[in-house]
Amino acid sequence: MNPLTGLVDRVQEVLRARDLLEPSPVPVRPAPGQGVPEWLAAVAEIREEHNERALVAIDAAEEFGGEFFGEPPRPAGPGAGRVRRRSVRVPVDDRWPPRGEVELAPGVPAAALTPVPSLAPAANTFRMVVHEPVDGPSAGAVVVLHGGGFWMGGGSLLDAVGDEFAAFLVDRAGLTVVTPDYRLAPEHPFPRSTSDALAAVRWLAEQGFGHDRIVLQGTSSGGNCAAAAAILARTIPGFAPLAGLILSMPALDLPESIRISDDPGSRRDLLTAWAGPNPLHHPVLSPALAPALAGLPPSLVQLATDDEIARGGAEFAAAVRSGGGRAEVESHPGTHTVAAPGVQTARWESCAVFARRVCAAA
Repeated sequence: MNPLTGLVDRVQEVLRARDLLEPSPVPVRPAPGQGVPEWLAAVAEIREEHNERALVAIDAAEEFGGEFFGEPPRPAGPGAGRVRRRSVRVPVDDRWPPRGEVELAPGVPAAALTPVPSLAPAANTFRMVVHEPVDGPSAGAVVVLHGGGFWMGGGSLLDAVGDEFAAFLVDRAGLTVVTPDYRLAPEHPFPRSTSDALAAVRWLAEQGFGHDRIVLQGTSSGGNCAAAAAILARTIPGFAPLAGLILSMPALDLPESIRISDDPGSRRDLLTAWAGPNPLHHPVLSPALAPALAGLPPSLVQLATDDEIARGGAEFAAAVRSGGGRAEVESHPGTHTVAAPGVQTARWESCAVFARRVCAAA
């Protein structure tokens, strides 16, 4: 048996034993007769169930990685006392996207975007964890945007998984890393996650980091958020170009992600709840579909050879190059969520090397 297939099967066995193999469906909108407060409570409960499922899967892959490959997929973190961690509240800013067309490249306009009203009570701030090197000033900063299908992945799951990746980047690259617990669909639809990513950049700038020393990194749906934020940042007066963009297994072609899904109807419902009246093929929502993207920072796109969820990374890189920018593409063996030994280390190490390099070029 292929070792990767064996590990994926073992993870599914663990999920089945925990009754998490088929988690509850996402209630993308209130049911008939259901009040918004009750719906919000149901979303929160099911989100926690899906977060638990993801964490169980990650832990199972680590536990049984040795059985199939000889070592766990995830790298060990830095030694104690080398990373300082603190939590802050970041003000939200929902002024973006701009009204009117968005220029993707000279002579390449995209249709105007429509912000979708939130169904949740208005939020003034969101939580963000700051990870800093203890032994000296940072050479730059990275905004890490978690994945989770636009609707999960925050909270306790972000703390469990995001902290490890952030600490790795701090240790290897000597950079400050922030992990925003950004607002999620369906209660906070587009453009809230993207607005929060830009707010995280703005917060770092207020701490003294120039935009040319800030990198946006995102995984899966977080990669979509990072790409959209980089595109929209060019429309903000006074918003200087960023140092770099790192997209890991990014979901950049949403119509194609629906097509390859094992449950296309549910995937379409969730993405439509996030996008509202904006078409999923819009090149800000699906940046891989843009013919060209100008003015973006140097980009690194990481792909998985057996990715069963996300699409569009290579096409996005081609659009960046068509717009006159620089984009690197690397492919690593694995599925969207499970990798062979050393692959996670290689991915993370590549992120650290790229981020350190583009920040040093400022």
